[in-house]
Amino acid sequence: MGRVRADVRRDFDAIDADDEWKDLYSESELLNYWKPSALPRHTFVLRAASTGAWNTRTPFQLTLGGDRNLRGYREERFPGGRRLVMSAEDRIYFGWPWREVFDLGATLFLDAGRMWPGDVPFGEDSGWRATAGIGLRGSFPAGSRSSFRLDIAAPMSGLQPSKFRVIFSATELLGITGLASPDVQILRSRRDGMSGELFRFRN
Repeated sequence: MGRVRADVRRDFDAIDADDEWKDLYSESELLNYWKPSALPRHTFVLRAASTGAWNTRTPFQLTLGGDRNLRGYREERFPGGRRLVMSAEDRIYFGWPWREVFDLGATLFLDAGRMWPGDVPFGEDSGWRATAGIGLRGSFPAGSRSSFRLDIAAPMSGLQPSKFRVIFSATELLGITGLASPDVQILRSRRDGMSGELFRFRN
């Protein structure tokens, strides 16, 4: 399942043909869930997301760090104009201590990605970066769609206690619910009245 969206602005009065099309924003996201029959308490989640902008005139900047990107880095790390992030998670259901009252489980995750400078101010090429982490997941009451997470994440290189991030969220940041949430770094630059989502699909 996934989604794709693109926005662009056309200036019919532009003198230079290169400036006729401006503020092209693009974002896409793919998700795949796998629950092997040999491991019924495990659900594996794979995610790939790309975001970028070209020929920008409106102030615009992405970052590679953050809760929905490379979770081991702070949100302001590695600014740029075009981003690719891939994530893998193993979500494990415990089934105890009170399975009739609430659901409790754990998660192991790995994020990898890269930022390219594009044409935004202070953009940089981050090179390939990776972060990893562990966490607890739960929902109350048992079987409900509401969930909470407590994650600990850190960069894969140069591990130091001061570089660990603790993330608490009252919903799944990566997953089906996340598909309905636009990237806030794109949203702050998108103009009202621009084109909507191209398509959303699932299999």
